[in-house]
Amino acid sequence: MGASAYDRCDIDRDGTVSIRDVLCMNDFLNGKYSFPSSIDLDINQNKIIDYADSLAIMAKLVSLPHSVKFVDITENLNPQQIVSEEMLAESEFVEGVLFPSEEIAEPYAAVEDSREYYKFDCSKRTYTTYTLEIKPEVQTSSLDANELNSVSTIDGDYYRVNGNGMDGIVYFTVNGSSGTGFIVGDHTIATAAHCVFNYKSTSTNIVDKFYKGAAVTMCDVNGNVIPSKKYTVEEIHIPKGYVDIASPKDSGAASPYDYALVTVSEDLSSYTHFRLGIPSPNYINNMDEVKIFVSGFPDDANKYVSTSVGHESKDRSSNEQRLYYTNDMYAGMSGGPAYTVTDIYENENFRERINTVLAVNTARHVSSLTFEFLYASGTVMNSHLLKFYGVNPNIGY
Repeated sequence: MGASAYDRCDIDRDGTVSIRDVLCMNDFLNGKYSFPSSIDLDINQNKIIDYADSLAIMAKLVSLPHSVKFVDITENLNPQQIVSEEMLAESEFVEGVLFPSEEIAEPYAAVEDSREYYKFDCSKRTYTTYTLEIKPEVQTSSLDANELNSVSTIDGDYYRVNGNGMDGIVYFTVNGSSGTGFIVGDHTIATAAHCVFNYKSTSTNIVDKFYKGAAVTMCDVNGNVIPSKKYTVEEIHIPKGYVDIASPKDSGAASPYDYALVTVSEDLSSYTHFRLGIPSPNYINNMDEVKIFVSGFPDDANKYVSTSVGHESKDRSSNEQRLYYTNDMYAGMSGGPAYTVTDIYENENFRERINTVLAVNTARHVSSLTFEFLYASGTVMNSHLLKFYGVNPNIGY
């Protein structure tokens, strides 16, 4: 039987579309296992593999018409200039954050089958190591995809966005520097490794390089910082690959390993949780019509979430390690989510809106000669990051 005879929703390829296919999709998105080929998992063919695809399978099971559409959350909002062009041009030298030029950004290692991590206990100031392995468990075949009609794109600017999950963005402060994170679990916050690890330190002791006194401050639904909602970080988890790369001469902000998670003892279930997804491998270099948003805190002077909007950059090819996009950004936005916004409809009735993170925002790439902004990039979501954030048994909460 040829591959074209399979139903796209039958992702486990057992010949039947069942609840098992929904569970397989959910397990994949939670990082429980990977697929040898994830091309087929883009069930709704919008170029993103995410929670909406799981809902599409469920809708087929109950014969309910199902559709999705990307949403521009900045539509009808006026852009707001957060920082001057002069400050943006100098952002490569902001204390605590380096946005490397192309000379030090590449090359980095290819995707491996397993990754080793450091788990740092902030109160005891001790660390342990553990390994997470990615093992393919479900075989899929390849199906032809239908092209979507292009939609308009807009250039990057900063916006204030009310609602739409802005309470899921958190503000980091560590040793006088600031950064951004986003909530992915009841006690878990995702961010960039360079926001929680002092790559500029010359100490040979790894413990000395973990920032002391890291804290996160929560926001309301409109993205306004709530000063009283400040939580102390309990654990910091980062890839060993990042520690091996990062140095005073290279922040590692453009590496495949610039991602981290932190835990807090307080319950975060009442705040918006960002869902994680991955760009479909079929379209990772053909997503320029998909709007990408980056939210975070441009600098210490702006105690509210600011959002920039752009799309995949055609000046640099994205890959399964990094996603490149046209959104401009400032230093404090490191560690924030690069995400899409999708509205889901069932039987033409609105069901829900989801924010799907495609990458952890990490780097603002500028010309080494003119300091002109080229593009931004982030550590793209793949099976390693899905497992790290989703079903990581080493998280202490």
